[in-house]
Amino acid sequence: MKFLSRYLNNESGLKIFGLLAAATVFCLILVNIRMAENGNSRYNYWFLIRNISLAWIPFLLAFVTYHLALPRKISLTILPINIFFWLIFFPNALYLLTDFQHLRLYSDSPSLWFDVILVTWFAWTGVLLGIVSLYWMQEIVSREFNRNAGWFFVVCGNLLGSTGIYLGRFVRVNSWDFLIHPVGIMKDLIVPQPGEHPVEYITLYTLFFTFMYITFYVFGNLLQKQTTQK
Repeated sequence: MKFLSRYLNNESGLKIFGLLAAATVFCLILVNIRMAENGNSRYNYWFLIRNISLAWIPFLLAFVTYHLALPRKISLTILPINIFFWLIFFPNALYLLTDFQHLRLYSDSPSLWFDVILVTWFAWTGVLLGIVSLYWMQEIVSREFNRNAGWFFVVCGNLLGSTGIYLGRFVRVNSWDFLIHPVGIMKDLIVPQPGEHPVEYITLYTLFFTFMYITFYVFGNLLQKQTTQK
């Protein structure tokens, strides 16, 4: 009950949850319209529904961890477990950004304009789910340790998230594989297939997501200051 009352008293949390839930519902409406209009299995975007569902897992994990009020001793015991599972599923939120590459397979689609906004809406929603969950996790780490530890977590989170995207897109593994076959996945990362460039790929995505996160963070602080000054 403490968890529920704490969340319900958090107006900003309610707004964020509502906006992202509404965005997800609209994503589902768009993909159903697309499939109903075309009816061609060649232009199949059902995988976007699976990807957006997985993107909600790190968001919900961060949401529960952030709003759950526990004594410090218990919190420090549970926190590493929550962080571990959050890190495993976090790449799923950012992974949606790479779904744009599917558009090249449907370049002859008569509804390509619709496909572009469809994938954009899913990618945007997924990235927002990831950014919000990363912010909550940063706040948790900063609260339990210090501000520097929080920002270190942000960089590490984006690095591991980008690594997960690479493994999912090129090695074709999912979050559960990290729990079942961690050694095999590490071998695939260390010894990439010909033509793959894991270091460049992971570095560029890490820089991009870190820049994007800092941009949202700075804008959020600016808006907060403007609201306080009024």
